[in-house]
Amino acid sequence: MILDATASYRAMWFDKHDPDTIFIDQRREVKPDVICCWQQLPFKDSFFDLVNFDPPHMVYRVEGKPSFLTEKFGLLERETWPRDLALAFNELMRVLKPSHTLLLKWNDNHISDKRLLACFPVKPKFGTVVGGSRGFRNKHSQEPRSRTSWFCWLK
Repeated sequence: MILDATASYRAMWFDKHDPDTIFIDQRREVKPDVICCWQQLPFKDSFFDLVNFDPPHMVYRVEGKPSFLTEKFGLLERETWPRDLALAFNELMRVLKPSHTLLLKWNDNHISDKRLLACFPVKPKFGTVVGGSRGFRNKHSQEPRSRTSWFCWLK
């Protein structure tokens, strides 16, 4: 059984209704299988074979500009994002079976890979580090926009 802990609109899924997956989200409008937050999962310990975690990557909106990404995928809390992600990581590892995998997809648009990984108690086994924003990006930055990384942990 797979847990998609941030299903949103299931953009990365080839089968958006995969029968082997439980899709969760806090927002009713995205029609998750279960409405809940990452920090308090209603699943028993060691239940899932694979956990996918694709949390919001942004912590602010550019004033006066509509943002497709923040409207569709949400925002992290600017002051509490490190704690929120650490709590989520611990909860996701709790519901993951021993010797199974947690995948995390991240875009360093606002928060660098390095700052993200500092939130977690253990380093990933492997991943792709393609970032370079060096932390919170300036709202008016001219840097290239998309830098998506993947990280993998084994419980």
